[in-house]
Amino acid sequence: MGHKTHGAVPQKSMMIKVDVLFKAVSKVANAVGKDDLIELAFAVQKGTPMCMFTAYDGKGLQMQQILTYEGEAEPQGKHVVKASTLINTLKLYSELGVKEISLKADDKNLTLTDDNGATSFPLAPSMTQLAQSTISAGVKGKIVIATKPLATAVKTVAYAAGTSTGNAKLNGVFFEADSEGKAVTIYTSDGFRGAKIKVDCDIQPAGEVKAADMSFFAMPQILKVAGCLVGETLTMIVAKNYICLKDSENTIISVALSGEAFPIGMLNKIYTEKGTISAQSGDQPVKAIVTVSADAITSAVELAALVSTEEIKTVKFDFERQGEDKPIFKVAENAGKAARKIDAEVALADGDIPTIKAQASFFKDGINTLSGDKATIKFAGPAITFYEEKEDAPKAFLMMRNK
Repeated sequence: MGHKTHGAVPQKSMMIKVDVLFKAVSKVANAVGKDDLIELAFAVQKGTPMCMFTAYDGKGLQMQQILTYEGEAEPQGKHVVKASTLINTLKLYSELGVKEISLKADDKNLTLTDDNGATSFPLAPSMTQLAQSTISAGVKGKIVIATKPLATAVKTVAYAAGTSTGNAKLNGVFFEADSEGKAVTIYTSDGFRGAKIKVDCDIQPAGEVKAADMSFFAMPQILKVAGCLVGETLTMIVAKNYICLKDSENTIISVALSGEAFPIGMLNKIYTEKGTISAQSGDQPVKAIVTVSADAITSAVELAALVSTEEIKTVKFDFERQGEDKPIFKVAENAGKAARKIDAEVALADGDIPTIKAQASFFKDGINTLSGDKATIKFAGPAITFYEEKEDAPKAFLMMRNK
């Protein structure tokens, strides 16, 4: 964007430190993407002038930061600017040693002024926004949850979340509230991978709403912004069409997706205990259960992917019976190259064990959710499921490739 230089200081402006403004703008922009738009809304609340910076991703997600400032408040109004332009301008001011600036927006331009002059650039066109006032409509209640455990849980399951909302049944994040109001289970899936984790919380339904009715399905982007939350606790306001996350500094609003939004039934069947070889996974029996060094199988998968010439790197897992001896477990590239025997404890079901295939990067995602030296991996009809060696609760699953 072109820049203009002016000599006069705007008569109505907010005075603010450059580093404070840079931090606030960068935080909301990083949450939803620097190429998106930031809205500046000037207002006075209880005699205190303030500016609310809101970043939008254009897909139904917003994050807000509120700064108070000295100076005369702008008229009530909202002004939209390109995030990257504002961030780069503030960065240059910081490099020039500018400590404090005044900020003003009129109908056409945003103007930043310091002692040596002013820089202004055109405002971006207005855009459709999520109205925070609509949060008050159709509120089901709130969920109070500790920030750190939520951040840890989100980090654990984020790898499996889809990146598109085109098919709600296979993408996004499902928060399932338990009937006792003491925990939420977070599910993610992109149709090939999946993860599930439970977090303690305090579910507070409104009116006659039941705790179990506080479940919601959110856009996958909510996982990204959840990592920006601060403080000891945060509050999730669950409404009919929106979810609002609030902590001591931030407000995040996300569209709630509706309809049959997630394959919960399938996930809960897959996420059974490790059990024995007769344990069911989905609607099909378990074919093999392998306990193996996490490093050994990861290295074998990486080697197979390295020699693969496929656009989507696929690895295959083969099992060979040896009479009374321990079965042989092999990992290879899809065409059979770089085949390696892996020392493992193997339990096989009766009958033929077909070759099992998986996308290499997805398989590594599953292994990477484990913290121990050894992994227990369950190969079943619909999925490969990963467990810590000494725990029954699964950490991840991925759907097998059939080609």
